[in-house]
Amino acid sequence: MKKLFEGELEDTPPEESKILCEMISKMSLVQRAERFLDLNQTARELTKQGIRMRNPEFSEEDVLNEFRRICFLAYQYENKLGKKNG
Repeated sequence: MKKLFEGELEDTPPEESKILCEMISKMSLVQRAERFLDLNQTARELTKQGIRMRNPEFSEEDVLNEFRRICFLAYQYENKLGKKNG
């Protein structure tokens, strides 16, 4: 069976990293996709909550605009890195 991850996760103790990798390898493709989408949604909500906490005067529209701005900046940064390393 093909390994999903080479090495260990940086922020996880080695034994727990091994267990996590084994659990993921036993998931179906659909289960992995669902897990990815859940984690992605959680990250988005945490980011928006952080925006709200730092800017209590923001309306929901302001929060969404700031969230989009942050995502766009991350996308631009990633593209610049890829061009330098690629």
